Amino acid sequence: MTDFNYLWNKLKNNVGKKYKYNYFIPELWIEKDSTRKINVDPYDFFSERLDRILELSKDKSSDCDIVYNLFVRYATSFDHLGSNDLLNVPTDSLRQTGTFLKSITILPYLKKLGVGTIYLLPVTSIGKYGKKGNLGSPYSINNPYKLDESLAEPLLEMTVEQQFKAFIEAAKLLGMKIVMEFVFRTASIDSELALHHPEWFYWIYDTEEEFRPPKFDEETLKLIKQKIELGDFDNLPLPGSNYLNKFAKTPRRVLYAKNGKIIGYTDDEKQLTIPSAFADWPPDDNQPLWTDVTYLKLHNHPDFNFIAYNTVRMYDRILQQPQYENTSLWEHIKQIVPYYINNFGIDGAMVDMGHAMPDKLMKSIIEHARKIKPDFIFWEENFSVTSKSKEEGYDAALGYVPFDSHNCLKMKEIISKFENKEFPINFFLTPENHNTKRAASREGSTDFSKMIWLVLSFLPSIKFIHNGFELGERMPVNTGLGFAEDEIKQFPTERLPLFSAIALDWTNSDNLIYYIQQVNLALKYLKLHFQITNFENFKLLETSENLLAFMIEKKILCVANYSNEKLELLLKELKIDTEIYHFNIVNHTRQKVENSILLEAFSGSIFLLE
Repeated sequence: MTDFNYLWNKLKNNVGKKYKYNYFIPELWIEKDSTRKINVDPYDFFSERLDRILELSKDKSSDCDIVYNLFVRYATSFDHLGSNDLLNVPTDSLRQTGTFLKSITILPYLKKLGVGTIYLLPVTSIGKYGKKGNLGSPYSINNPYKLDESLAEPLLEMTVEQQFKAFIEAAKLLGMKIVMEFVFRTASIDSELALHHPEWFYWIYDTEEEFRPPKFDEETLKLIKQKIELGDFDNLPLPGSNYLNKFAKTPRRVLYAKNGKIIGYTDDEKQLTIPSAFADWPPDDNQPLWTDVTYLKLHNHPDFNFIAYNTVRMYDRILQQPQYENTSLWEHIKQIVPYYINNFGIDGAMVDMGHAMPDKLMKSIIEHARKIKPDFIFWEENFSVTSKSKEEGYDAALGYVPFDSHNCLKMKEIISKFENKEFPINFFLTPENHNTKRAASREGSTDFSKMIWLVLSFLPSIKFIHNGFELGERMPVNTGLGFAEDEIKQFPTERLPLFSAIALDWTNSDNLIYYIQQVNLALKYLKLHFQITNFENFKLLETSENLLAFMIEKKILCVANYSNEKLELLLKELKIDTEIYHFNIVNHTRQKVENSILLEAFSGSIFLLE
């Protein structure tokens, strides 16, 4: 019996039993075009949702091609009890934070949205010592072979592994693929792996002094950056002796202290601890300390027993020799993805900071996975789009669209690169991810979100929705990239979903759900109408500063207004020698354009060239 069927049977056995609390859900979860919340019996609701999945599974045809980035703990958090407290719930109630069970229930909703692949932020066990917020970061990995217990519903009396399998099986029934994000070069500062393998970690003398990253003077910083830019990794400058002397050899014994901190002892009983991590590049990066995370010790060399840019990312040439590989740790890392393929049937992996891994180790990780599953997907969390990613075996990179899509000039540069076929690998067409500002928080709000979704939908790479984009969510998940200092202060860890119990606004009436569905249908209609399999030929048209216009296959024209004012585009400016018709994406009708195109503020439109 599959875990999905086992879950189905358990829920059916509970149907009709009175749940003693209110249980509110967003009506969107049952595929209604409504932003209300309704009171349901949870077991009836969950049972009906599994029935719905079985019903939808009968239709094997699918043209869903959107990747949906699901942060399980956050995406299905909801104030079910109406208590305004997501964490403090009765022991005999279901969780209010997100779980695999609730993620199963929204799969039909995602299917209707056009989702064909679900990309999960880390779902592995989380460290507790030094944790950020009231839940801790999903990137603070306590043990990569264990799942986060908080993602299970205890009342089901099924293990978290069984519930995760049920989730994956449900997705597969709907023809969806599952891609998991993996974190290979860091661990939680209280990782249980350190108890059994202290040699996989860096250690410092335990003092009351706060551990800080190394400082380099201006002349040394300049030299470091010059050498890295030139690809010269020989004899990279070391941190000063005061910093180096903080580090100690691997302790002879290791244990948990009463407060959950991991401590070690030297041969002469000096106390050691595991240092926290920090942004490793550039060496003068001013990001706050990563208090709940540490770097794994990927190389063993007596002269490089410290954490710095040249040991955890820009590896000094001498560390790249085989005799300095931390062999047992590398073997442990190489087996992580195969474990999830064999035990859960996942389809792919997003590699956190894949470009910062040793090339040899990353190549081995990819080879190990594809020996088991030849078509296994590998994505790289790399903000560049280069041939190096493709050469290393990746299928796609994150890319830089989340950072550039709100800038008309930069979007023109992207379209120009499509025109000249300069992109060597696929990347994500999304205006946001879990580290950036929300699209709806930018100027133009959800009007901008709709406009950019239309534009990105007509480009030939991976359509991508970060959970909450379709709801018009404005709250960032993390302030990792592109935030000014004053903006970061507005969002302490207690307000950020990456670290604390926060719910998406599923009741926001100003959402994009219907619009996304209509764009999907319009795209399908146009491809059939013009008999286009893939968009390949583009031409960027010259327009004013705040207007973006480009032709696709000489048959479709996409125009977008990046201004907060209505703009007029004269047809003679476009220099198109054919008749132009405005295409209505809702009812697929067309209307001839005579002299000019009028665009409302932050809007996009499609035109047909016939």
